[in-house]
Amino acid sequence: LLDVNVAPSGATIKVIDVNGDKWAPIAGTTNIFVITKVGTYEVVVSKTGYITKTKTVRIDEDHFEQTIEVALEAAG
Repeated sequence: LLDVNVAPSGATIKVIDVNGDKWAPIAGTTNIFVITKVGTYEVVVSKTGYITKTKTVRIDEDHFEQTIEVALEAAG
C-alpha cells in the first residue's frame, strides 16, 4: 500500500514501475495505490501552475506499506 499525501490538494499522481507500467489508485481515491510487486517505483506529482515533482520509492518485503509526502512549489 502506497499512500501519497500531496500539497496542494487536487494534484495528479502517477506511479510508474521500472518497466514503464502505470499503477492505478484504489477505486474512489486519487492517492492510495496497492503495489503488489517488490521493486522501485517513480511517483510523479503534477498540477497546473506548479512545478512537477518526481520521487523514487523502493517497495520491498519489509516496506510494503509506505506513506510519502510531496509538496509542490508554485511555478514562476
